[in-house]
Amino acid sequence: MQHWESTDETMSMSEALAAISDEKFVQAPRSPRPGSAQSVALALDVLETPEVFEIHASVPGLAPEAIDITVLGDGVRIAGEQTTIDTGRATEESDYRWLVRERHVGRFDRSVTLPGPINVNEASAESRDGVLVITLPKEPAFRMTTIPVRAGAGAASSAVVEIAQSR
Repeated sequence: MQHWESTDETMSMSEALAAISDEKFVQAPRSPRPGSAQSVALALDVLETPEVFEIHASVPGLAPEAIDITVLGDGVRIAGEQTTIDTGRATEESDYRWLVRERHVGRFDRSVTLPGPINVNEASAESRDGVLVITLPKEPAFRMTTIPVRAGAGAASSAVVEIAQSR
């Protein structure tokens, strides 16, 4: 049986992590190249109120006309393409090189199924400050309804119960 002894050849955890990062084992995800078949992930937040579903999508620098929104039943599809990213430099300049490039260029296509039908006639979408906000009113039959419960004979109080109507 051998006894292990610490020597000067061992390195601390911080030294090991620094060596890993220096060797480029940990890299940020690369953006797909323009024209490639690879899609870009579209970050979404979806919320529900008693009257509407609301979808918030990050679309920084994307023109509203570059976004397609399709609704079918309780499903929503958001698609589009980010073709360029403005660097503030003329494209013919060659006095710079990319050190880190994480802003995505390419197609995106994202579908979401909501828990109820949508009133497409009242739906709206707006792009402001790099965030696409899609407001999708619920069909009236799916909206939350409050039904009062009355006390029966001999009872002294009443209560209110909220019922979410479903399809």
